[in-house]
Amino acid sequence: MAKKRPARRREAANTAKIEYLDSSNLEFQGGLDRNEDELVSLSKKLASEEAHFGSFREPFSVPPKVDWRNHNGGDYTHEAKNQGRCQSCQSFAIVGALEARIRIVCKNPKLNINLSEANVFACAFQSFGSKCDKPQMMTPALEYLKNHGVTTTAEFPYQATNQPCRPVNTRYRIRDWRSISPVNKRKHILATKGPVPLGIRAFADFQDYKGGEIYKHPGEGSFFGHAVLIVGYDDQKACWIGKNSWGTDWGDDGYFRIAYGDPSMINPRTGQPEYPFYDMDVECPPGMQGSGGGGGAGSGEHLRPDIENTIRMARQFPILRSYILFYLCSVAIPQPPHNSEAQRVATTLRDELRKYPQYRNLVCSSLV
Repeated sequence: MAKKRPARRREAANTAKIEYLDSSNLEFQGGLDRNEDELVSLSKKLASEEAHFGSFREPFSVPPKVDWRNHNGGDYTHEAKNQGRCQSCQSFAIVGALEARIRIVCKNPKLNINLSEANVFACAFQSFGSKCDKPQMMTPALEYLKNHGVTTTAEFPYQATNQPCRPVNTRYRIRDWRSISPVNKRKHILATKGPVPLGIRAFADFQDYKGGEIYKHPGEGSFFGHAVLIVGYDDQKACWIGKNSWGTDWGDDGYFRIAYGDPSMINPRTGQPEYPFYDMDVECPPGMQGSGGGGGAGSGEHLRPDIENTIRMARQFPILRSYILFYLCSVAIPQPPHNSEAQRVATTLRDELRKYPQYRNLVCSSLV
């Protein structure tokens, strides 16, 4: 257990209202900017998807607890890092997600991989000038990982300064990314694909979180935008499990638990998320596939975790199995009764496997 730092004097909070706070002069830095257009779009998307998603929620039932620090005996996360006095939290959250996702798709929790937040922060935001002094959005960093990739910390070490972008060997990248809205869908992504980056409203008392309990904010005061990595959830304790980027002396060795519906994650004025979760598609880099203890899923042991989970759901729910056999496997069966969500899952899987035809036979043979 890391030695806990002594308590510090809290920043005074405005208890009369909620207001945005510049974190550049605080002991702990944030750095996540807000895109009002994206938040409005997210709110509309959430209302639409919640209504649609409820019609076929059962196949997306999720386990009551997920924690990628201890998943089937393996820890797929990297220890908490420290962004220092620089508003680079978005790069730490996104790189942390990629590190974990690579271990997951490579089926090796012991994989030694330490990716460079400095590379992402310096290059994704190079047109923004003095980056350490200004909050940034997550989307440029996600686009940079998709279009360029990222190198290792050994090749591009992090310093809490305005480091210039420079050419490096960007071996690790994501295929695509997207925001995810309904809570059950967020849990489904966490359970089947791995940790996700998320923005929160960091209030003054969050900076003083010592661990050992579930963080709950009363709902008022000053805050700044901050990006963290969600590594799991616990329905029994009604909380999300997250990793911060303020070093291992903060919280529970750099981790925290935060209550479902906390004002840090939900805007109390609208009842909607303040920031979206972000999902990303990741493949195991060549030569990194391993058997480090995560374990596969029977006949689907060579498939991506999200595809494995779809197979498990199809085995459990006959209507979903029928739709997959009909749309993906061209099995001569009558078209199943109409169910829009089952049809969406089956057609999404079909479209995804067009990019990876080697998976199609594995999926179909496991369901026929």
